[in-house]
Amino acid sequence: SHLGGKMIVETLSDLENKLNSAYKQPVDGVTIAPKITKDMEQINWSKTAVEIERNIRAFSPSPLMWSTIAGIRTKIVSVKEVFDIQANDYEIGTIINDQFVVKCGQNTYLQILQIQPAGKNIMPAQSFINGHKEIIGAKYEENY
Repeated sequence: SHLGGKMIVETLSDLENKLNSAYKQPVDGVTIAPKITKDMEQINWSKTAVEIERNIRAFSPSPLMWSTIAGIRTKIVSVKEVFDIQANDYEIGTIINDQFVVKCGQNTYLQILQIQPAGKNIMPAQSFINGHKEIIGAKYEENY
């Protein structure tokens, strides 16, 4: 905050010079981000763990990305990539253990840390999986 305050004072004291040396940004190469659609919010588990993790961060805190497991629509709030797992026999989108690790594309893995089941509050993923042991080994639905 000290540096920011110092910078504001410097900029304001020399504002006239700064405005005289300003130039217009070029129009060439300007792009507009596309509008977020419902389709963009659904997790595509065939992407790599890094891609999915970045998408989840980009859509947080709103609208949050989602996926459906055992008929329960869940919004995924936070995840982390895990590296010490070998589960090549599982299909993409499968919850492979009680730590809520999901197999993603190119044999990469994400651990879901926070989740929001439909109609519920955000909760630790471990709490959700403790109440839904039947989803271990289940596969997230693919509707993308």
